[in-house]
Amino acid sequence: MAYTGKIYVIYDSFGNANAYKTLKEFKQSDGSAFDFYDGIKYLKSLDKVSDDELKAAIFENMDEADAVIVLLSKNVKSMRKFIKWQIEYAVNEKKVLMSMNCNRLRSLDYDVTPTILKNRLSLFLPYEEKALELALINWPKSFKEHVANGDNGPYRYDMEVYYDLYREENDDSNDESNE
Repeated sequence: MAYTGKIYVIYDSFGNANAYKTLKEFKQSDGSAFDFYDGIKYLKSLDKVSDDELKAAIFENMDEADAVIVLLSKNVKSMRKFIKWQIEYAVNEKKVLMSMNCNRLRSLDYDVTPTILKNRLSLFLPYEEKALELALINWPKSFKEHVANGDNGPYRYDMEVYYDLYREENDDSNDESNE
């Protein structure tokens, strides 16, 4: 089952441009593309219009998203304006939020996670195609249930989930090592 919603991606356009470019090449198991978009075009207006005007444009753009992904890296952690505004909006509007570790860590990484995300409802996952598809198919429903229950804080999938997700690859590599 492919995910068909629109996915807004928050990222550092200088430090994570290649990671975003690669993310846009990720395919779902049925071969279809994910529907990613971002707000980087607004970054050019950062010093040309008022903060309130810029925020309004960014937020209107984000409203189209069914899910929001934050590509995490050391640069993203320290950005205090453009990226922080987007994250705050996603949190305040209770957008389905996922934090994707470019270093492929499968849980919250304090070294790269902005403070605002450390105690907010977000699924932390590795920068991997299969993990992303799994999260997009399952996390939106779980996210809404957590919101309804008043839950907060970081979430991650158990290691068994990843083992099952990559079971076929693991089984193939075990077969090769036994030959």
